[in-house]
Amino acid sequence: MTAKSLIYKHHLNLLIAQDQQRLAEAAVDLLAGMIRQAVMEKGSCYLAIPGGKTPRPFFERLATDQRVASLPWGQVSIFWADERYVPHDHPDSNYGLAAKTFLSRIDARVYPVPTDLGSPCQAVCTYRQTLCDAFGLRPGQIPVFDLIILGMGVDGHIASLMPYCYGLAEDLGPVCMVWRPDGSCRISLTGQVILAATRIALLISGPDKARILAEVFSQRPDPLRYPVHILWPALEKVVWLLDTQAAALLVTTNPYPEA
Repeated sequence: MTAKSLIYKHHLNLLIAQDQQRLAEAAVDLLAGMIRQAVMEKGSCYLAIPGGKTPRPFFERLATDQRVASLPWGQVSIFWADERYVPHDHPDSNYGLAAKTFLSRIDARVYPVPTDLGSPCQAVCTYRQTLCDAFGLRPGQIPVFDLIILGMGVDGHIASLMPYCYGLAEDLGPVCMVWRPDGSCRISLTGQVILAATRIALLISGPDKARILAEVFSQRPDPLRYPVHILWPALEKVVWLLDTQAAALLVTTNPYPEA
């Protein structure tokens, strides 16, 4: 199946923006709508936000967009889809990027991954308990986020669920740690939690993502090889937010609305 035929077959929620700034605006629109809807329906909203470099324009837009200030942030809880096990003031910290760009502008409840503990294992256990307490979970339950925003790596990974990562397995609970070949460690929400979210958004930009995006849309589902494929059973609740560079190999002409 080609990428184009899969897109049409599944009626994907796909938006292609002309550039990263318009992509950031589209992401803010989605976030604002989900916050208002969740707060109106149940009085609270639970978000998980991404790390890496891709969300920087989105975060910067959150810091400057006038509409953001009027959102009911007091009823919003923010978590991280994944985090590098580094201090929060480290240049690679996902929390650090959010803190530098927009967190000081809002009044949400913020739950960063605790990377100042003695070990990644302690961080996993603590963050797992944080999720249980914040969501009011009973043993065996998993948190259901209103919106999880993710990026995607050039190998098809989402959050820190890498190809052939054990975090893709079921029944691991809400949080896992992932060791990288370079010896670094990351803390990540598990595939089970991501798939349980009410809405999932993929924020993907840049020419380096074009090949892998076309590849994951044209290959048979293989979550071990392409972790993003864990989303395939729930594509109806996934929103793909792309810029034209990332979407360049999906179609020869663009039949989708541009942001």
